[in-house]
Amino acid sequence: MVLWQPRWVHAETDALCYQKITADERPIGREKRIEFRDVKEIEELEYGEFVLQCSKRDYTFKAADEHKCQVIVHNLRQLRERWRASPEGQAADTKATPRGGWRSMLGGR
Repeated sequence: MVLWQPRWVHAETDALCYQKITADERPIGREKRIEFRDVKEIEELEYGEFVLQCSKRDYTFKAADEHKCQVIVHNLRQLRERWRASPEGQAADTKATPRGGWRSMLGGR
């Protein structure tokens, strides 16, 4: 059984960021980051869900609908590949604020 927790989510050039939201859906508390350097796989699941697989844990999110999930997964994959091609990403291979975000659900299993 999954207990979904609403989160404010947005992507930056180097990470997917999320944080808790208030009852009126405003971001609150400390922003957490899932760095693209730590993401092994971004997988689209059923029912608008997607997962970011990292070495230490998996992060499962639920988009508003399946179409939005497809768009989010596509964009996150592009951002991750863009990060990998950047000087920071290239260096990591050899050795590691709400702005137009979206509301999502973070699942805990």
